[in-house]
Amino acid sequence: MLVLGETDAGKTTLVTQLANALLATGHGVAIVDADPGQSEIGPPATIGLGRVARPLARPAEATLLALHFTGVTSAAANTLGTVVGVARMVERARAEGFAHVLVDTSGLVTGELGRALKQAKIALARPDAVVALQRASECEHVVRPYERAHPPMLPRLPALGVPR
Repeated sequence: MLVLGETDAGKTTLVTQLANALLATGHGVAIVDADPGQSEIGPPATIGLGRVARPLARPAEATLLALHFTGVTSAAANTLGTVVGVARMVERARAEGFAHVLVDTSGLVTGELGRALKQAKIALARPDAVVALQRASECEHVVRPYERAHPPMLPRLPALGVPR
């Protein structure tokens, strides 16, 4: 599952809650931290992969499994490195046998760059669901092409956070 939304929409909070709920089912859960500027799993300028071994208060408590160095703290400054890093971390999680892989993305969703970045992450990560956290319709240009996916994979939820 890939979670997208603007900055402070509540993506990390939702990923944490989902990770804890999925962990309670007894299946393996991994989190891919795809925000090199506000890294929870690993240092800044990286895409991190973490194992959820116990209930978390935040993704930083996950066990670090792997990192991909992007060299930047803004996905906009290295879109290719960011997308490749997400793909590699998701592939690694699947190879490790995790039943659930949650991708927590950056807040860059607006404009052509935001659309291209998020759609590239979706294309390469191949999530079984994409969750769009929105205050209005700021993610629609990103997710609209996937509305006819089978099975449908686009829950749209109100943003959880308060804008800065």
